[in-house]
Amino acid sequence: MREEAGARATWRRVMGGFRRMALTELGDEQLCPSCGQLWPMDREFFAVTRSGISYECKACIEERRAAHRTDS
Repeated sequence: MREEAGARATWRRVMGGFRRMALTELGDEQLCPSCGQLWPMDREFFAVTRSGISYECKACIEERRAAHRTDS
C-alpha cells in the first residue's frame, strides 16, 4: 500500500458497507482489498453498480474476469 504524507486512514460507512478509507490531499481514497492499493474513490478507478461503488478496483475486477475466461 502506498503511504501518503499526512494521510489519515479511517473506517467509514459508505453506501451501505464499511470500507477502508484514507482522507488525503486528493480527497477520499478507498483501499482495494484485492491488490491492497489506495485509489481515488471515483468512476475512473471503481465501478459504479446499482447498489453503489464496488469494493474492488476496476483493474482487479478485470483480472478476475480474464482469469475466469481463460479457465472456462
